[in-house]
Amino acid sequence: MRKIIIGLIFTIYFLFALFYSKNTFANGDEVHYLLAAHSIVYDRDIWLENNYNQGIALTFNPGAIDKIAAKGLDGHLYPVHGIGYSLLLAPFYAIGKRLGTVIFGAFLSGILFYISYIFSKKITKEANLSLILASAIFLSVPLFNFSVLNFTEATGAFIFMFVLYSLLSNKNWHLPVAIALSFLPWIHIRYFSAALILYLFSILKIPKNQKYLGLFFPLSIICYLIFLKITFGDFNPFAPYSLFGSTPASGCFFQNLINLFVDRQFGLFVYCPLFLFSVPGSFFWFRKNKISFLLASSIAVAYLFPVILIDARQGYTTPGRLFVPILPLFLPSLVYFFKEKKHIIHKILAIAFYLWGALNMVIALLLPPNHGFVYGDGVAPSLQFLSTYIGINIHSLFPAFYPNLEFTALHYVWIISIFIFWGFLLFCYSSKSRSHPQT
Repeated sequence: MRKIIIGLIFTIYFLFALFYSKNTFANGDEVHYLLAAHSIVYDRDIWLENNYNQGIALTFNPGAIDKIAAKGLDGHLYPVHGIGYSLLLAPFYAIGKRLGTVIFGAFLSGILFYISYIFSKKITKEANLSLILASAIFLSVPLFNFSVLNFTEATGAFIFMFVLYSLLSNKNWHLPVAIALSFLPWIHIRYFSAALILYLFSILKIPKNQKYLGLFFPLSIICYLIFLKITFGDFNPFAPYSLFGSTPASGCFFQNLINLFVDRQFGLFVYCPLFLFSVPGSFFWFRKNKISFLLASSIAVAYLFPVILIDARQGYTTPGRLFVPILPLFLPSLVYFFKEKKHIIHKILAIAFYLWGALNMVIALLLPPNHGFVYGDGVAPSLQFLSTYIGINIHSLFPAFYPNLEFTALHYVWIISIFIFWGFLLFCYSSKSRSHPQT
């Protein structure tokens, strides 16, 4: 039965890839990752000016008129976001153009699903519950969306999970682990901090006769900095963004952190409230397996901290986008919660929370031309559709920081309510533990 479910997930992802690529244009930075992949395949370079001038970007999206590129010292236009992800896409682009890259993303997400499942099974010793909850989160916002989007988040999640599972399982995969970690900063600089945490842990696992593998990551960073210096005249990884003219960050650390969870445009808990259970579940995970929990948490903090320091919306942001690289890490938290809390009320809540996320995703899929995955300032297409359809202004129940850049009382109401919910769950567990002490 488990093999059937796993096969079904892969099939759904593949069919979704075909549907999405046929019916939807590339959006946001997808266009520019694909443009760089096109240049690598057909021009054998990463100079983008001729590709923009030839209208290659318009073949991915007729409305893609912006040039997201930075001028190098040699006068050529280079990708702003780095070249690693486009290099990864290039072979699949050569085989099947955009469809090839979308199918690759769907396949990679399917493997991510499987690794997340076996990782959770190893940590929690709960095969069935791990499979059920892995299926739930991978068939819902935001992981399902990003299985077909040419953004770096799903790839980042895959590398995080692959490396962490390899290290905690004591697999003899030291060479692919070293290569994967070395490649992460080239995909996007936001992954550097988390990659560093994993690298330091991997050093402890490398056998003596393979200690040379420990040089891969620092040498990769040195090469990356040299590339920046030669190309843009600066060792600063954010130099391409400055040359491009990126706008300064919006909001403060606290506001960005809150909005990542509850903003009605991109908040994780708004569209995938099932993850509300991951916080009390993390308490159980810590009690049962401190090392794996602390390592997963360190990766999450190292990744999120620089993200929160800057504009948490980051332009084209679908629900929960910036959590995609780390959500699979916390599948064991959900499993531990439902392993410890078996009351029927918790199961009903879990089903209701999942159905809410699935409903928003299905509505988004039915909204042409971009299936609700393109979001404007403070706009949530699925919530707006629901509000219009039932005649109740549902989206006004959720806080919005954009476009007015205001932190409202509704933000505090939601945060206080969430903490009360978490406190209630842990209080119930504490009361039960006192009344039924373990012997």
